[in-house]
Amino acid sequence: MREIKFKAWSKKYKVLADIIISIDFYNGFLTFQALPDHQAIPNHNNFYTDKLENFELIQYTGLKDSKETKEFPDGEPIYEGDILIVGYFALNDSKFGEKPWLNLPKEIHEQDITTELHRFEVTMNPKDLCAVIYHIENNPDVIGIKKIGNKYQNPELLKKVS
Repeated sequence: MREIKFKAWSKKYKVLADIIISIDFYNGFLTFQALPDHQAIPNHNNFYTDKLENFELIQYTGLKDSKETKEFPDGEPIYEGDILIVGYFALNDSKFGEKPWLNLPKEIHEQDITTELHRFEVTMNPKDLCAVIYHIENNPDVIGIKKIGNKYQNPELLKKVS
């Protein structure tokens, strides 16, 4: 069963609430932990509650990207509104020659995506989710998928969505 998680975009303060404490659908309120970088929010080092109508809820898709990091060793969670790129891992990218694994520059890691094939915004539309799953499962050693931002904090990336 897929894990149900949400983030929330504050339309009022233009911040992404990553740590949601509660969503009260009955009374119409959302409480989240305001982080130190949320300077626009009153009492920004504390919990903040506001009307649910002032937020756009962002649902976790149950999928993760191909990029392994210390913070996300199994890949970064993908939420609706995230912008993803699909492309060749450096290890298999022919732009580095016939045997790319032997010719990678020092600043490029084997799992970096070095040639972008597609870029798109994730929605909860089943067709979009199937496309993400297809790219994750098809040729997992050659082609990867990486989250590069989201439509809320990085709207400039939408101009390049294909």
